[in-house]
Amino acid sequence: MAAGIDGIGRKSVRTIKGRRPHRAGVEVGALSFTQEVKRELAACAGSGAGELDAEAQGMLLPCIDIPARRIRLVTESADAAKRMALLCEHLGAFAEVGVQGSGAYLAQVEGQPAAMARILERMGLSPTALALRIGRATLEEARSVHAFLRGFFLSGGTVTEPERGYRLEFVTSHRQLCTDLEALLQEQQFTPIRTLRRGRHLLCFKSADAVSALLLLMGAPQAAERVRRARRTRAIHNAVNRQVNSSMANLNKTAVASAAQSEAIAALMRRGALQALPEPLQRTAALRLDNPEATLAELSALSGEFSRSTLARNLNKLVALAEDLSGDA
Repeated sequence: MAAGIDGIGRKSVRTIKGRRPHRAGVEVGALSFTQEVKRELAACAGSGAGELDAEAQGMLLPCIDIPARRIRLVTESADAAKRMALLCEHLGAFAEVGVQGSGAYLAQVEGQPAAMARILERMGLSPTALALRIGRATLEEARSVHAFLRGFFLSGGTVTEPERGYRLEFVTSHRQLCTDLEALLQEQQFTPIRTLRRGRHLLCFKSADAVSALLLLMGAPQAAERVRRARRTRAIHNAVNRQVNSSMANLNKTAVASAAQSEAIAALMRRGALQALPEPLQRTAALRLDNPEATLAELSALSGEFSRSTLARNLNKLVALAEDLSGDA
């Protein structure tokens, strides 16, 4: 068989007229994390016809236009477009694949009424159906459910770069299909946030645990590990920031206290009151004036005689005495 677009057989693919086919091995710019995930998922081959049926249903359902009798996927992922062509071939349909605009790929099945009828029948859908529904007949085994979710993500999923945050979405323009998918995810112990954005229905996950677990379940262990690694890095970064912030707060607190103590000692000296105080208080005052930025622990080590608690009491007494003298004045 002659080679087609990036290795897809020409038997199952027709290049869209007027559009340039994607050339093998050519990438435009760096891949986004979503594109990386879809590349990994597209390379995750199922172990049998049942899994392929489930993956095909998951990938094609969001793209089916029953009134127009066509399947149409526009994606930034060349791997997703090629995977759709292969799944269409599995279901007995020819897929047209090509480049649409800048950086977008188009895969579609159109003008094939017999093939469309077979696909709808395989999915348990009527040609006159008003709403797209998930056919449960192909999802009796856990591996088939995983394959279905993989297919759905390939055509209707996005995921944020894990270094920027954690957000994975399943997107569809079909309300009932979104409801069915939500129920299926909940059966797998995943509880999505459902929302509506510009007329499209979204099921969203915003935790690192949920995103990494879903990626692993769908067949993208490398992407899942990148999410976990980003979470570990962020946890370390946050811990360091907390420690730095705590240290800065302590330093600021020490600086404020030291300034108040030094000012009090200076006031006592100006009034000639310091010399009349007990020796321990005088030595504490001299220690503070000589080391205005030192912490209590550092002053204790420098003194060789006072504990931190003793120094704290002595300095508090000096401040209180200075305030008393100021009040008397």
